[in-house]
Amino acid sequence: MEAKEILQNDPETIKFRRNSKTLVILGTGVMVFAFWTIVKIAAYLILGVPIVDEEELGETDELFLIIFYVILVVVLLGDVIIRLIVGLCLRSEGLGKRVKSGYLVLNVWLILFGVVSLWLEIEDLMMLNDTFVDEYITLFMELSSFLILIEAFIAAIGARRYKSRKVRAM
Repeated sequence: MEAKEILQNDPETIKFRRNSKTLVILGTGVMVFAFWTIVKIAAYLILGVPIVDEEELGETDELFLIIFYVILVVVLLGDVIIRLIVGLCLRSEGLGKRVKSGYLVLNVWLILFGVVSLWLEIEDLMMLNDTFVDEYITLFMELSSFLILIEAFIAAIGARRYKSRKVRAM
């Protein structure tokens, strides 16, 4: 952004600056939720809370459980890595750096994953499988993450549209 653009106070430029600040803040939020995943799993392991209900699995052999937990760790690690990539790219774009648009595809992927996650949490809440408080906290965290991802996507699209209009105007 040039110094000339900073002095502009037309509604479009003000909205761009607001979107840029929003991208930095929400990028940090996306990264915080990546660490929340790690903290949540660590807390389950430390407190001895079962990650999967043994009754749902039924009688399974040890090899199946090992494969299941390996897949679970890979999926969770992938989620953390994708959130870190999206968060860092959001911050970079908000700070005016050139960022490829591939992270927006990852953001949409996280949004879709969030829809499924919210659906499952609402089903769990209705069945009250876990403690009541645990379900509400998890639902609140999933909903917060979901809303941050949506708002970040909207702000990124707005900032990119502004930049493309400015480039075409030159």
